[in-house]
Formats: sequence, structure tokens, C-alpha cells
Amino acid sequence: MSLKILTRYLRFISLNRRNALCLVLFSSLACFMRCKTSILIFMLLLASSCHQQKLSRMMNNFSMTEIKFPEMRQIVMGKDSSSIILDTIPVLLVVYRDPSSCVPCQIDHIQDYRNLYELGKIAGDGYSPIFIFSPNKRRVESVRLSLCRARFRHPIFLDENGSFPEMNRHIPADPRLHVFLLDRNRRVILSGDPCHNPSLLILYKKIIMRMLENGGEMP
Repeated sequence: MSLKILTRYLRFISLNRRNALCLVLFSSLACFMRCKTSILIFMLLLASSCHQQKLSRMMNNFSMTEIKFPEMRQIVMGKDSSSIILDTIPVLLVVYRDPSSCVPCQIDHIQDYRNLYELGKIAGDGYSPIFIFSPNKRRVESVRLSLCRARFRHPIFLDENGSFPEMNRHIPADPRLHVFLLDRNRRVILSGDPCHNPSLLILYKKIIMRMLENGGEMP
């Protein structure tokens, strides 16, 4: 074999070895990335599952507990009102905003619950949705002014003394459970925010109608 041929042969072997090494490294890297992605997906699913289980436990613990109402300022169309007497309404849907809530943001989103307000036209006097704002005491006046300027035509209750959360310490901290349905005995029948959950909204409507047919209680 000539020196020239031998040199070409050695170069060919060297090049193939480098290509083979690169291919092995690339395959190993791809496998690692696939494994890493799979692990990440598994961890996300596990976290989601654990989170849902925690939420379900909170809902179960909250269910059938009693909600108490203190004396609160009632505002309708920007003015003080006494148009609604809670004790006379068998079925109440409560939308509660705690001291940590951004009031301007929440006021902007009141209309998100229009489907549940419109249900009152069908249900009659036996059902009413209500908003309860319970701000920090130093913000009470500014919240009152904001609510008055909003001129919302449905009842909004302003908890000026912070009594509502004090009387109902069992309400979960998770804001997703700050929307809840009460029967005539003021027990929690259903909780969860239906604004962006069509299935939950349908469930609320069905349960509300069933309760109204049964005098304000679940049959």
C-alpha cells in the first residue's frame, strides 16, 4: 500500500470515529433531554394533582358549614340602601372579597357574574346573589367611595368593621372558594368561582333551581 493511500485510509477512519462519537454524544444528549422533559411533565402533573386534591379537601371541609352575617352597610346604585333583608331570602349566592383583594380590580369584574344575577329574574324573590367587600379598616372610606361611584344596581355589602371574616374564620383562604351558595339555614352547599368555568356555572344554576323547588334546601 502506498503512503498516499495509507494516509487517506487513516484520515477516513479518524473522520468516521469523530462522526460516530458525535452521533453517540448527540443521541445521549437527546435521550437526556427527553428524560428531563418527561420528568418535568411528571412533576407538573404530580403538582397539579396534589394541588387539586388540596383544593378538594378544602371544599369538602367548607361544605355544610354555617355562614353568619354581621350588620353591614348596603349600597345599591351608589347610595345607602336597605332594599334587601338577608333573612328573608332562602337561597343566597355570596361573592366575598377579603381584605387582601384589589377593590378597583374586583369592581371591574362584578359584571363577570351577570349570568348569576340574571338567574334572579327566573328564580324570583327566593334567590339573590350578593357581594361582600371586607377591606382593611384604613381603606374602608376609599372602598365606600369606589363602590358608590360604580353605581351597581345589585346589592353590595360593605363590611366596615371587618366583622364578616371574624365571624367566619372557617372560610378558606383560597380566593377561588370565596364564591359560595347558601341554603335557607345559611349552610354552604357549593363553593367555587363559576366565572371562567362553564361546567361549574351550569351546576350552580341546577342546584339553585332544585333548592328553590324545595323551599331553599337541598332535597
